[in-house]
Amino acid sequence: MAPMMDEQPPTGFLVRSVGGLGRRGDGQATCAVSRVVALSSVGMEPVVPVRGIEAYSPAVVKFMNKEHPSYAAEFVRRFGRKVTDFSTVESCEIVDVSAAGVEVEVMLCQEAEEQCVCVSEAIPWLEDVSCADINEVVFQLGRLSETCGFSADL
Repeated sequence: MAPMMDEQPPTGFLVRSVGGLGRRGDGQATCAVSRVVALSSVGMEPVVPVRGIEAYSPAVVKFMNKEHPSYAAEFVRRFGRKVTDFSTVESCEIVDVSAAGVEVEVMLCQEAEEQCVCVSEAIPWLEDVSCADINEVVFQLGRLSETCGFSADL
């Protein structure tokens, strides 16, 4: 039987929480946690259209992680300040690009303790420039990439 048009919509939505502690088990370890939350427990605000760099950030992040997955680790290795022991790095993923730079989420795992921790590493653009638009962001990503020995042609 086809669903009726006046049926109630689901009473929850997906909330993504990034960061915190992770635990490595049989499956792949991950820092991002998804859970369903009842609508009544979440304060809702009017949606304001996202403009500028923030509007393009998710697409740039998705592209970089899919097409250039090794770049994030090299950005952290060359320009990061928080990770000192790279033998504990389980994964690196770009989670945001902004006018100021790139944010990379790094998962560090200790084999003996079977425990992982996620660290957010902010990588500023070279020469601390501030990008005015998405074209400048792409240019600065190219500069970071080239400095790390990759092609600047993204």
